[in-house]
Amino acid sequence: MQDLNIGFLIANQSIIKSKGREFFYLLRTHLPAFTPFRYGAWEPLNNDFNFDNIEEPLQCWNHEYFVWKNKRHACEGIASMENKFIHSSIDIIGKSKLVDCNQVVSFFLKTAELFKPDFAYIHLFSDEELNTITEGINTTFYDMSMPFRTGISTYELQKYIPNLCWGTIFGSPYIKLFTREHILSSPASKFQQLSENAIYIQLSENLTDLKSNYQSVNVSRKKVKQHLNNNAFLDFELGIKHQYNTPEFYFV
Repeated sequence: MQDLNIGFLIANQSIIKSKGREFFYLLRTHLPAFTPFRYGAWEPLNNDFNFDNIEEPLQCWNHEYFVWKNKRHACEGIASMENKFIHSSIDIIGKSKLVDCNQVVSFFLKTAELFKPDFAYIHLFSDEELNTITEGINTTFYDMSMPFRTGISTYELQKYIPNLCWGTIFGSPYIKLFTREHILSSPASKFQQLSENAIYIQLSENLTDLKSNYQSVNVSRKKVKQHLNNNAFLDFELGIKHQYNTPEFYFV
């Protein structure tokens, strides 16, 4: 199962377009099982990816979309740079069993340093979580799984944060919304100021805790959401017309 989800939303399109080479090398260094095998601007993916001839995929990277897959469905990814009036984004889903979860976190933090996202997330879905969020009201499945599997968008963030992932990077819009001191005093397992415009919070010690002790991680999630401001996070009980606390985004 492709249970690992990584996403970045970037306000500056020129940054993502200019850093494709560095991104691919970060993938190869930290998550070799997730490096592209085939790529293209759309399906079907007919181009073989080769680091010895990286200039060709970099030309494709400069288009509106760059889609890639690895062998045996280990990973699927898409970089979207279609519109300067919404976030450019990178969304990756893959099989966690094929990678070192410590390296996943290293890749996540280094990629965030490279692209300087407004918002970024990393999450590992367990069977327990998926079973929990599909029980009861069917639409609750959207609360966690759907946006983070298909890639969260600007349109969602302009309304709410769908949910809090195991690892989240809040860029400058969210630092202004929540305030720096408030984020850094959250009851998360780990928090780190990566730069003046980026703060990282983590819900537990290890990413695999989501599989071995999901309930504990979920309790931590609820506490952190309450601390930050529950009204920034989607709550289906509040109805579709509810007004959440959201930041302003500025696109370049």
